[in-house]
Amino acid sequence: MNKKYSPKVYCLKVALKDIRPTIWRQFKVKSDITLNKLDQVIQRVMGWTDYQRHKFRIGEHGYGPIDPDYDADAGGYTSRTGVRLDDVVPLDASVFAYEYDCQDGWAHKGDRWEHELKLEAIVLLDPAESYPVCLAGKRNCPPEDCGGAGGYDDLLHALKTQGHPQYPKHHGR
Repeated sequence: MNKKYSPKVYCLKVALKDIRPTIWRQFKVKSDITLNKLDQVIQRVMGWTDYQRHKFRIGEHGYGPIDPDYDADAGGYTSRTGVRLDDVVPLDASVFAYEYDCQDGWAHKGDRWEHELKLEAIVLLDPAESYPVCLAGKRNCPPEDCGGAGGYDDLLHALKTQGHPQYPKHHGR
């Protein structure tokens, strides 16, 4: 008997690691979304500008863009093109990683923003709803190239500390 494939809806939560209080978003995507499209969703919901390299780590496997200018084999990552989320995220391994502004595997030394993605629920597809959809979230994403979690902490400290050399001169007028 041949069953017709019907995608489900994955309810995901993405949280930026090493930042307190946590910066996070909850959103829903169709389970058959490709990792390339999921990358675009994460960029959008988190507020990144898609300016930096990024990749996924799901279980023991890594998925990233393959670029001839970089050594993709060095980081153990394979192309994510055409890879569907429901093919690589098993129900028993519902937590996986996304890294933005990557360091390892490429010559680039970036800020390395690590995100944890958690599959919170699987629900039936609602034909009346458009996917993806962002459900909730807290706090704005850090600015690009601010130095990773440590640089972001320093930036927040400077913004709060009048007289700090990096304190904006227009702030507090």
